[in-house]
Amino acid sequence: MSDITENPHVSLVFSGPDWLYVSVVGTATLIRQRATLEKHWLPELKRWFKDGN
Repeated sequence: MSDITENPHVSLVFSGPDWLYVSVVGTATLIRQRATLEKHWLPELKRWFKDGN
């Protein structure tokens, strides 16, 4: 997380079958308010954040 506070410029890339390629560039912000996190939480995310972190 310190990486984002030091340099908030981020780039996400995904490639899939059949020549699918997605690239997203933007500015990241850390959100620490529990209510905001819960508002955007999806059960599918649990596999990436098993301990809720």
